[in-house]
Amino acid sequence: MADFDALQKRLASAQETMDAYYRQSPSRQAQEHVDQVSRELESWAQSMRGELEADHADLDHEFKEIRELEAQIAELDKSLEGMSSSSNDQVAIRKYNRCVAERNALVEKHKQSGSTLQTRQESYSRRVDDFNRELAERQKILDKQIADAQQDVDAYSAWLSEKGDERFFVQLNQLYADLRNLQPDATEERVALEGMISKVQGIRTELAEQAVTGSPGARSGMLIVPATFATSEICHLLVDNASSIVSLSAELVRVLDWESYVGEEVELSLPAGLTARVPQLLIPGMAVDGQEAAFVKGVVMEGPAVGVDGCLGLSFLNRFSYQIDKQEIPRLILEPQHRARRVPQFDVFISFSSKDIAAGKRVYEFLSQSDHHPFLSAISLQKMGSSEFQKAIDQALEDATHMVVICSGRKMLESRWVEAEWRLFDGLRRAGKKQGNIIPILTGTMTVDDLPLGLSRYATCSLDDAEWKEQLLRYLP
Repeated sequence: MADFDALQKRLASAQETMDAYYRQSPSRQAQEHVDQVSRELESWAQSMRGELEADHADLDHEFKEIRELEAQIAELDKSLEGMSSSSNDQVAIRKYNRCVAERNALVEKHKQSGSTLQTRQESYSRRVDDFNRELAERQKILDKQIADAQQDVDAYSAWLSEKGDERFFVQLNQLYADLRNLQPDATEERVALEGMISKVQGIRTELAEQAVTGSPGARSGMLIVPATFATSEICHLLVDNASSIVSLSAELVRVLDWESYVGEEVELSLPAGLTARVPQLLIPGMAVDGQEAAFVKGVVMEGPAVGVDGCLGLSFLNRFSYQIDKQEIPRLILEPQHRARRVPQFDVFISFSSKDIAAGKRVYEFLSQSDHHPFLSAISLQKMGSSEFQKAIDQALEDATHMVVICSGRKMLESRWVEAEWRLFDGLRRAGKKQGNIIPILTGTMTVDDLPLGLSRYATCSLDDAEWKEQLLRYLP
């Protein structure tokens, strides 16, 4: 149960990484957030400035009214200077009193308006101070958010520069392999496991879609196609007709339970004159765009990009007539090869390690004298005058009805392409595409018990047995 809980935590972590880095661009998300907060701040500031400007306009209007009152009072003061309050003229007295009363009313109004204006000016000043303080506070918050957003962008850039995206994809595929290999006993855990597998498949699909539709890939003309393995597992491969072989990631090999098809390391040529030693892989079956191929030679190495599980090389492409249409949207066109019928040159393929060349020649000479047409690369390639060794070997494998495997030790059977050859032939027999036999011929200290499981079910001969020739011929109808 602890392991199951740990897997759930790894899945949750993967979901968090997808949310943080893939489902939304961190830089774009940060910029959008800053833009939104900036717009909100500007909108608030404009609204507040509008209110303050309206208040300021009202204050200006009141101030003008007070100045008009003052002008009216001054005008009345001038009028009163020309009048006398001691005159006996009743008309003049009444006029003087009316002027005094009017002046007093204006003075009272001026006093009230001045008091109101002062109060409103003080309120306006406080509002301006409050606005400036709040604007400064909001600007500080915005500056902090801009700084935080930049930290997020910097963290994402650092994550990319440290190949965090590649580590994430490897860890995701490791999680996928661990889930595929888990066999819980409880029904509830099995149901939960299926749900977790489905979620990981969903994440892998998201990453593949981003790899296919991503603008950098589109601009560079990268062509990524879906491929089906083990009849149901959908993966995505980069089409690379400059590569001689198909490559798949180690995690995917675990998911497919193909560890038994992995052989010894070989040297693989990479772009820019680089080389790498990688494990060989014999792919039992795969399909691209409805075109199927069995027992395809491959190697185990990490995919070229996040969301991509490997490369689709010539070991698959050459099984078909293929064309890479490099239009605005590149696409791969695969069609079956239409080959003219040909008379096979060889009926027995002899698979051997270079250290067993003497035993191989011994079997070759006997079969050549027994009305068989054996293929032994050390001799047959020279006779054929072929410079395309691998193509000639592949053709001989396709032609041969039977296979003889020279067995002097377990190490020899696992060397170079020997294991790939006999596994390919064994797979073709089980698929009904080969009707002949595989005959392991024991030599040296090798015994039947030392044979790998794939060969142990076949009848064997021993070069130390005086009747090995008769036995061999019986197995080659």
